[in-house]
Amino acid sequence: MRLKNKKIETDVLCIGGGIAGLMAAIRASECGSRVLVVEKANTLLVPFLFVYYPEILLMGSVGIILYSIFTSFIAISSIAIAFQGFLFQNLHWISRTGFLIAGLLLVYPYWLTDLVGYLLLAILVSLHVIVVRVHRKLFITKSE
Repeated sequence: MRLKNKKIETDVLCIGGGIAGLMAAIRASECGSRVLVVEKANTLLVPFLFVYYPEILLMGSVGIILYSIFTSFIAISSIAIAFQGFLFQNLHWISRTGFLIAGLLLVYPYWLTDLVGYLLLAILVSLHVIVVRVHRKLFITKSE
């Protein structure tokens, strides 16, 4: 989006939406400043998806940092499973959608979305493990 002759009032201008620019913008915003981040690329979301969690940037207590890193790893894994469509065997589109929803819920930093995301993930993995075991038993009995 190009702005021509548009006047924008801001307290802090961050040029570049990289890690350093976003860290500076977050800190300035926390201090009450009006912040504007200018980035030439239109893709802030993909590489910096987990800047929702300041703990991912190692800001906060050790326990919360470890929890946030673990949650981010599980969220990325869940989203990857959804896009790949495979966990021990090929997944149906409904399961893939469930893994994607669980991963996206874990991205958002709120205790309720984390709880729902982890519960949904536990249900999906448990059901998938049961299905895989049943298929293996059926395959073994057919081959005998």
